[in-house]
Amino acid sequence: MVNSLLNVRGRLLTRLTAWASQHTAVLSFTAKTVSYFVIILALVYLYDYCGVNGAHFIYNEF
Repeated sequence: MVNSLLNVRGRLLTRLTAWASQHTAVLSFTAKTVSYFVIILALVYLYDYCGVNGAHFIYNEF
């Protein structure tokens, strides 16, 4: 029983590795897109959190 489960796990791992090696460009593009999106969201959040309408904004005195 345990041997058959390990055999199934090994075949799944082999298939997953083969699929990942065939789709390296797609995986790389997706990872970069997601990471850039997260960075942009973080920057927008920090910009909004800073409070442009607050007293410390440089152009409020003009």
